[in-house]
Formats: sequence, C-alpha cells, structure tokens
Amino acid sequence: GVRRELSSKGMAMTSLRAGAAVAGFLTLGIEMVAGRVLAPYLGSSLHQWAALIGVVLLAYIGGYAFYRTLTRRGPEPLLIVAGLYLLLFPLWGFSLLEIFLNWPLALAAIASALTTAGLPSLLWAALLPYFQEKAGKKSASILAWGSAGNLVGVWTIAFVAVPTIGTRLTWLGLGG
Repeated sequence: GVRRELSSKGMAMTSLRAGAAVAGFLTLGIEMVAGRVLAPYLGSSLHQWAALIGVVLLAYIGGYAFYRTLTRRGPEPLLIVAGLYLLLFPLWGFSLLEIFLNWPLALAAIASALTTAGLPSLLWAALLPYFQEKAGKKSASILAWGSAGNLVGVWTIAFVAVPTIGTRLTWLGLGG
C-alpha cells in the first residue's frame, strides 16, 4: 500500500537524480574531450576554449528551450542519437575539421566546436529539464545532481580518463 508507493517514489527520484548526474557528466565531459580532439587543429587556445564553452552554453539554451520536443519519446532516443554521433564521428568528422582550417580563426573554432560537441551537448542538455519536470516539486535537487555530474565529468575526463586511456578511447567511451 502506502509503504510500496513511498518506496517506488523514492526509487523514481533516485533514478531522476542519477539521470541528471549522467546528463551533466556527459555534457561537460564532451566539452573536455572535444578540447583534446580540437587541439591538433586549433591548438589549446583561447579561441578554441571560447568556442567550446560557447557551444555548450548554446546547447544548454537550446536543450532547455526545446526539451519537450526533443524528449517527447523519453530520454532513450537522445542518448542513442548522441552516442551514435560520437561513435561515428571519426568516420567523417576529422575531414570536416580539416576544411574548417581554411576559414578565419574565430569561424573555424566555432564551426569545429559545433561539429564536435554541438549535437550531443544539445541532446544531453535537454535531459535536465526533462528530469526536472518529472521530479515535480523536488526539482531543485535535480539541478544540484546535474551540476554535480558536470563537475565530476570535467574532473574525471581531464584528470583520469584522458591521461589514463587517451583522447580516442575517452571519446568513444562517451558515445558508448
């Protein structure tokens, strides 16, 4: 009866918090590894990082604004599409980055950031308001868990994953 209902509500809230943390981890995790992917093309420059940070912020804006449309079939399709994008990126993305090198630096940096991190970041950013809406009155904790995921994602990618397994495997790991 009541105990089972409270237990299932607690489990649902735990799942929502975990989902928000994973979405936060992925969104800023891709920003970190994209910085490594772009370094051979643009260096680790102010332009490159400004473009990546700007693209992720733009993805948050778009994800928050259009989350109802993007999540109407639930979170799973977004995770699948973002994952496939990252897994298939090596087949076509590096050729596109080479083309961008012929452009003015600011445009090349923004186009490169959009190409590497734009779509996955947009899709993952749409998950946070989705989980927040599902949480109802307790939605502030969803924001906290999403931000915790952001922090863990940045530090894990920068200090553990890339130094341990390298950029390529970290990139593919975010996709799979």
